[in-house]
Amino acid sequence: MSLWFGKKEPLFQGSGLLDEEGFHSILQSNPHIQKVVITRRYNINPSTNVRLIYLSKVPHPGHVDPSKLHILEQTIWRLLQDSQSDVILDAFEYLVIENGLDTALKFTGKLRDTAVLAGSNFYVTVSGALDERTIHMLRRILD
Repeated sequence: MSLWFGKKEPLFQGSGLLDEEGFHSILQSNPHIQKVVITRRYNINPSTNVRLIYLSKVPHPGHVDPSKLHILEQTIWRLLQDSQSDVILDAFEYLVIENGLDTALKFTGKLRDTAVLAGSNFYVTVSGALDERTIHMLRRILD
């Protein structure tokens, strides 16, 4: 699994920042564990253990408006009640654009706590679009 900053293992059991390789590695790992992916990607081929939650302002079944974080939070909470899961926030940058950096960071922390309390793993994918300061703040949230 590829994590940022050269770390070879998660910050704690089941948490970390993922690059593209790490994202695909988590999706393909352990087919018996549900994967909940919060994303804007439409090129993910969902398998039976992958539950996709698309963020979009366009109303459509299976989509959540990125500015309605309370709905996204409730959706994740319901999914985590059913079984242990790997939760991947693959749309952090989009949440920043739609809600601002502070709100996106606070929400990420809340999702992480929700996942940990449910006994699930939580990951955030990051790209080169984020500055170092933001990546360091994300790392602190995931500690």
